[in-house]
Amino acid sequence: MNQNPIDFFSAMEKISRENDKALRSIFGKYIKGNFLIEMKHFIMDNFPEIYNYYDMQMSMEKVVAGNELMDFDICRMIVGCHSSNIIFLSDDERVALEKSSDYKRKLALNVEKNIKLRRYGSAYFRRQSIMQGDMYLAHNVPYNVFVMSLRMNEILRLNKKENPYLLLYYSLSNKALATLSLLEDNFLDNCYPICRAIIELYLKLLLFKDYPDLVAEHNKFRV
Repeated sequence: MNQNPIDFFSAMEKISRENDKALRSIFGKYIKGNFLIEMKHFIMDNFPEIYNYYDMQMSMEKVVAGNELMDFDICRMIVGCHSSNIIFLSDDERVALEKSSDYKRKLALNVEKNIKLRRYGSAYFRRQSIMQGDMYLAHNVPYNVFVMSLRMNEILRLNKKENPYLLLYYSLSNKALATLSLLEDNFLDNCYPICRAIIELYLKLLLFKDYPDLVAEHNKFRV
């Protein structure tokens, strides 16, 4: 028996409302629910190319593994981008921003960009942090560093040319990823020692650029 199209669309609208209700509950402590859902629908309706960055096919493996929905990832990106933009604003300034059509468009473009980078970014994120706190890894700066570090590792792995700075580059990117993994779980205090090591490695790299004769001696030891 063919299903009545009206009944089908009614059922889909009900599912969408229930989905939005769940997303409000999950992200409500980070962002105003109405603003979140408005932005989610705006992005999904006006940027159809983002669907290409998600695997929309369902399988038993995905069901068993509990793979997250596209909607969840988009909302996480909205929270991260918006939180980055309002971190130093008062409540009144935040409310004014959330009412601005121009800001909503800029926020949507920011989220779209981060979604397009998700192969090196949010595709690796876990759904829940060990310690409760802000979703720092979805903020713009940490997100971009995460993407850059993974892309850097990929380039190093694919580049077959001999590189005297290989160990330093790998150490920099891997330590950055280690810091960001701690940040994802809100272990903020534990990030600082690794960040200091990253700064020291970067200064060492700059020194080697000016004094390349030191590189061969350095590479006798592991970084």
